[in-house]
Amino acid sequence: MEQSCERAVEFQAPDGVILRGHYWPARGGAPMAGVIVNAATGVQASYYHRYAAFLARQGFNVLTYDYRGIGASRPARLRGCGYTWREWGELDFSAALGTLQGMGDAPVHVVGHSIGGILPGLSAGAPAVRRLLTVGAQYAWWPDYAASQRGKLFLKWHLLMPLLTALMGYFPGRRLGWLEDLPKGVALEWSFRGARMERSYPAGRRDEVLSRFEAVRSAILAVAATDDEFATRAAVRRGLSYFQNAERTFVALAPADLGMTRIGHFDLFHARHEDGFWRASAAWLATGVNPWPEKVASITPDRRATGSGTESALRSRRTAWRSFQVSRATAKSLANVLEQDDHLLNDVGLTRDQLCRELKKFGADGATLPESDKKAARAPHDSPW
Repeated sequence: MEQSCERAVEFQAPDGVILRGHYWPARGGAPMAGVIVNAATGVQASYYHRYAAFLARQGFNVLTYDYRGIGASRPARLRGCGYTWREWGELDFSAALGTLQGMGDAPVHVVGHSIGGILPGLSAGAPAVRRLLTVGAQYAWWPDYAASQRGKLFLKWHLLMPLLTALMGYFPGRRLGWLEDLPKGVALEWSFRGARMERSYPAGRRDEVLSRFEAVRSAILAVAATDDEFATRAAVRRGLSYFQNAERTFVALAPADLGMTRIGHFDLFHARHEDGFWRASAAWLATGVNPWPEKVASITPDRRATGSGTESALRSRRTAWRSFQVSRATAKSLANVLEQDDHLLNDVGLTRDQLCRELKKFGADGATLPESDKKAARAPHDSPW
């Protein structure tokens, strides 16, 4: 493999926060375009370095960077840090975009993984993006998680994560083996995100948020794996619905389509995909021609895609309740493991009694819904796929 020639870069966000990343100049002549790689939540930019080096060998200038609070952009003290997803998009991505634009006059494309595929829509500079390749892009509204995993994921990311964040002043993800440590603001925004993303922001800012998404005119290729427990069809559609004026193509890839037994939420950026997904994605960035035309899924906006309407709400609540009921034994088991694992408790600075009390507050010992929701849960429901 040809040796990469990246160099470390440092640039400043509009509010003065220093961000750090790496820049790969295109190999073998003038660049076709610049590419910014936006990471997933709780994933360091270094995870994407091999993919970035590959894109550089295909003729792109590539910039990877860590959002504020993560990896090389982490402050000396993370506890109590209120950095949010909104700042990652409005400030950090905007700074990365300006930095890459300043390195040449080539058009700029973006590869966004998970929340990284949503963040460009929060930036005032996003209309400058020519093509946007999203991989498993969604913004973590928990009823959109795969039904078979929803209860477990709800417990992990929407009960335990905010609990530990409240106790620690940040989310100690690295100690738990649950991705990287997260700033308090990001962790809580993930935990308490609703069906409509803009409702996470002050009422006076919501129209501005929506207008920024509507200003995006990029060609968007949204890729998701059919075994991705986070980026289900409903989740991807929900995120895409904000880019109302962009040209959107949604592709659903099964593991067998790429000669794999599993893809999930993270695997497509592993080097095993260099001759498959990596090469196909580079071709799309270069030409705008979808390499998987037979895998296109419908993205026509409807009530289920936008999360509006009574039927959508009932469907989401009934499927969530059913999956949570099934997973109550899992929830209890996990709570018991946490209570009894002295090493884990020492890592996060908790006592058994303290954690037990907090888990009970959050309902991990047998959460209940109002009787009206239980009645709705008994009706038939649809699979997210």
